[in-house]
Amino acid sequence: MVKVSTSKSAGKYVTIYHGGYMISYCHLSKVLVKERMKVMPGEIGGLYFNLKVIYLQVFDTV
Repeated sequence: MVKVSTSKSAGKYVTIYHGGYMISYCHLSKVLVKERMKVMPGEIGGLYFNLKVIYLQVFDTV
């Protein structure tokens, strides 16, 4: 399942729930998925404008 949102600290971001983990891909220049969409491993959820910095947040939800 996917959450798509925007915040001051993370910019445009996509949060993907994988079993017991939640991964947020932050500071995206373009979001390629929609809210509540099912995303399979290897699918692209968004694009980064600056490829030198990739910002991820990983949370254990168990």
